[in-house]
Amino acid sequence: MQQPALPEPVRGRPSDLKIEARELLCTRDLLITLPAGHTGRPAERIAADLARDTIADAPAARAYGLVDHVTVDHLLVDHVRENRDASLPPQTPR
Repeated sequence: MQQPALPEPVRGRPSDLKIEARELLCTRDLLITLPAGHTGRPAERIAADLARDTIADAPAARAYGLVDHVTVDHLLVDHVRENRDASLPPQTPR
């Protein structure tokens, strides 16, 4: 999650900057209220988490409540297993 921001340096007419700032605040409000409604977390917590960049892998996003489930590409999993098994030395029976 990343808080919305204007590109820097900020340039333009004051009236245009005011419009951009208003749009930025609307976007920020959406980025707080939507996850708060879906995750069950308080809006204050979402706002605090949004104040700093938050990077999450799939399981962390699920734990946070941003996604409902994580799917796995079974072809990729099979490929990794095949390559991992091919790189292992043959096992000798005991």
